[in-house]
Amino acid sequence: MTETSTGTASATGSFILRYAATDRAWAEWIEELLVSAGARIIDDAPGAADPHGLPADLRTLLIVSSAEPMAATGGGRNTLAVYVADVRPLASVPAERSAVLHGLDEASAAERVLRLTGHGGASRPLPADPRFPGTEPMVFNAPARNPRFTGRDAALRDLRARLRTQPTGAVALHGTDGSGKTQIAVEYAHRFRTAYDVVWWIAAEPPQFVDTSLLELASRLGMKLDPSSEANTGLLLAALRRGEPTSRWLIVFDNADDFERISPLVPTGGGHVILTSGNPAWHDRAHPMPVDAFQRAESITHLRRRMPLLTDAEAASLAGTLGDLPLAVSVAGAFLAETSTPVADYLRRLGQGTPAELTVRAWEMSLDWLAGRSRAAFKLLQLCSMLAPEIPFEMLYGDEMADALVPFDSSASERLMRTILVQNLNRLALIKIDDKAAQIYVHRRLQRVVERRMSTEEQRQTRHEIHLVLAGARPDGEVDDPPTWPRFRSMWPHLLISDATGCRDERTRQLFIDRVRYLWLRGDLLAGKRFGERISQEWSALLDDPAFAGDRTALRRQLLNLRFNLANILRSTDGFQASSDLDNEVLAAQRELLGDRHPHTVITMGSVGADLRGLGSYPQALELAATTHDAAMAVFGENHPRTLAAANNLAVSFRLMGDFHSATHRDEDVLARRREVLGPDHPATFHSASCLGRDYRDAGDYAKSVAMLRQVYDGIVAARGAEGTEAVIAQVNLAASLRADGRPEEAMPLLDDAYERLRGRLGERQTETLACRLGRTSNLLAMGRNELAGAELRALIEDYRAALGPAHPHTLICMSNLSAVTRALGDRVEARSLAQHAADELAQHLPASHPFLLGAQTNLSVCLAEDGDLAAARAVAERTLALLAESLGSEHPDALRCEANLALILRGLGESGPGTDHAAIVERLAASVGADHHSVQALRTGVYSHRVIDPHPF
Repeated sequence: MTETSTGTASATGSFILRYAATDRAWAEWIEELLVSAGARIIDDAPGAADPHGLPADLRTLLIVSSAEPMAATGGGRNTLAVYVADVRPLASVPAERSAVLHGLDEASAAERVLRLTGHGGASRPLPADPRFPGTEPMVFNAPARNPRFTGRDAALRDLRARLRTQPTGAVALHGTDGSGKTQIAVEYAHRFRTAYDVVWWIAAEPPQFVDTSLLELASRLGMKLDPSSEANTGLLLAALRRGEPTSRWLIVFDNADDFERISPLVPTGGGHVILTSGNPAWHDRAHPMPVDAFQRAESITHLRRRMPLLTDAEAASLAGTLGDLPLAVSVAGAFLAETSTPVADYLRRLGQGTPAELTVRAWEMSLDWLAGRSRAAFKLLQLCSMLAPEIPFEMLYGDEMADALVPFDSSASERLMRTILVQNLNRLALIKIDDKAAQIYVHRRLQRVVERRMSTEEQRQTRHEIHLVLAGARPDGEVDDPPTWPRFRSMWPHLLISDATGCRDERTRQLFIDRVRYLWLRGDLLAGKRFGERISQEWSALLDDPAFAGDRTALRRQLLNLRFNLANILRSTDGFQASSDLDNEVLAAQRELLGDRHPHTVITMGSVGADLRGLGSYPQALELAATTHDAAMAVFGENHPRTLAAANNLAVSFRLMGDFHSATHRDEDVLARRREVLGPDHPATFHSASCLGRDYRDAGDYAKSVAMLRQVYDGIVAARGAEGTEAVIAQVNLAASLRADGRPEEAMPLLDDAYERLRGRLGERQTETLACRLGRTSNLLAMGRNELAGAELRALIEDYRAALGPAHPHTLICMSNLSAVTRALGDRVEARSLAQHAADELAQHLPASHPFLLGAQTNLSVCLAEDGDLAAARAVAERTLALLAESLGSEHPDALRCEANLALILRGLGESGPGTDHAAIVERLAASVGADHHSVQALRTGVYSHRVIDPHPF
């Protein structure tokens, strides 16, 4: 019994709260409400004796619900009642001393309680905490409540108190297997669900899928994250820590035995965490709470609920033998209720032993009885023993499961009859059914007991049957389609636990390829690399296994497809050279095994092209992209998503080669087709639109590019939110066009925000982060923040050298941009040296008319002029202008800027006549980009205009 008051003289009235244990959340809310009104509250824990020596004005406040209706509870003048459910009123408490809260909002319910208790009238703010329990949580995900849950009220009160008072808000339930840790956590989640806005249950075994469950929570919370970002889990944990969208959350990690892998994923902040685990390592991270066996009375109650005719003596004898271990008590009670076995006979067969040993014997007795009664039900349990504990209905009721059961019961071909088999297992407490989650749960220890009963050959056969069940449960469509991901996610734990790596069924092996590609698409690169390399090694070894002699060709084909997907991951984790080496090895083997026109070969050709682009081998990449597109047209058809991807890659290669006109033509066509085939909001459709916006910028139509890219960014945000990497990359592209349009002040916040996001998610040296950093330095230069731009560019050059090499075009572009910064800082000698090196090296890698090379040569001509070498500057500028006019057109802003620079050079040489009318050229530029553009402003003052280059993605 606890007492709460304001501790002031203004307290009015004293109340003792009485309620069913399941209504504790209501008691907490009413207590806080009355205390804030000045009342003195005594919380009389259910079952406690009547208090003595309490205030004379003490009144009893009953909280009445359907959980445990209170009969005549001394309804004297000092007794009040509040009804929190739609139940019959207590006869002992008249209506004038009652208040019905059921169905009311918080304000109305608070008003009725205050008026009932004599605190009405004054306007008071509602308590900020605890949460009003009259509304359900906005997100609730927990296993089904156990209808046979017994007792444990003291443990649940203790758990609630620890969660509310511990600084970390985390409690680790620990105890022996079968002590009921999970069941206490389930009951708490249901009993106190209305104390939270969010309740989320995570099956933490196997641990590698904890993060996927957290991502499902992020989706339920409305966080529109990039499905391919590996930073999403961190974003969710940060949001929970900040209390967004709420600080009233409960996360349960069930069977969290792997401390090292799960600990980084446990949220902190204002919410609560429950962990069930036998690992003592959690005791330093969460407050430990032991879970003991049943009290004897709880054991008796549980057994009597199953068998009402059981005497207390029989129940006590059985419970005592089992050590009151909840799991053992449940299994024994279910067996006795199902078989009508006398308790004495059961105890004689059970024998003596520790509670853990007797639990196994109890299971063995149930299994023996089941095998003799229903061979099909027993077979179903054997099959389930090869899977993870949580098994979805779709696996139980699939055709492949029926095929495995029909030899034992022909009626199992009917789905309805398979539900009967499931119920047979449920009645013996061998499984738990969760209809809401559409799954069953099999205890891990029981799975091992069932497996040990099988011979080696039975285990092999049963595993293979489960492999076929898994293959049959594979969703229609491809893993590239995000709508298939929830179904795939439900399969991954079973794929690993069932040891399907060496399965001879090709459909089952395909799931491993799906898994590697799924991890790549999700951005879980290190996990994908480890998994892919392990499967690759195991499949390579199987090629020499005589058992695979007849399946060797199919296995080799799948191994090559697996390694192609592994190369996609290596491109991000190990660099373009590593992915190129593997892709070329795979492509050569596929051509030998499958031929040039096999779909796998064509897809790998596209991957080799991506490697070439990343390595800076643009001419070879363009040639291969054209060949790949032709092959895709022949193999897949012109509107297949794979063909559209090949067409997109061809446009990328045209763009990297400086052929912006061909890139624009391709991008326009691909965008139209993707909108038709994939839909306007598909990521690939937005990617094509983003590429087209880049094309408009390259063509010098900056305003059109800004409008296009703003539409792209807004569309991505509307479809998938602003937090994802997809949106951030679009944000960087938009910022580049804003700067090109003369609006660097608008671009800077976008770049700063994008840089922080990309750096936190991908790291400093990932290609997308590097591109953002480069765009940010260009923007700093446009805003006159030259010192900062120079320092960042120097760091960028080193990072590009490390990531791509010193001679890569991107590295050299950074160097050319740095020459523009150093000239702005007044160091003409270094600026000339940098510009010369960049221009000379780019000329070795790019066509003479490539706009990037011409931009570098524009910078070189400016540096030469400012260093006093006007003759050399003239020669470079005249050659550059001719090529710009030819490749981009004479009215392109880059050509006009170069022409204006040349006019200044000619005037410096003392020449006059054609080409020296600097003012007229600047007016033509102003007509194109606007009179307020920073390049126009600089040229009007007689300052040379540099060319800042934005390299294209690969």
